[in-house]
Amino acid sequence: SANGSLTKLDIASNEIGPEGAKEIAKSLSVTGSLTELTLWNNNLDESAKSALRAAARPALNLTL
Repeated sequence: SANGSLTKLDIASNEIGPEGAKEIAKSLSVTGSLTELTLWNNNLDESAKSALRAAARPALNLTL
């Protein structure tokens, strides 16, 4: 049965950019069910990657 919890999200190659990635980082604190997040090939700068890494819980597999 489905419980409506998002566990995997692959949004690679979507031109999210640094600002979009920083917004995603803000939402990571409220998405406790997410275990995999794939964001490679989105033109992320180091500050965006750092924000994502800082926001990610240890149980989140983050692919940049």
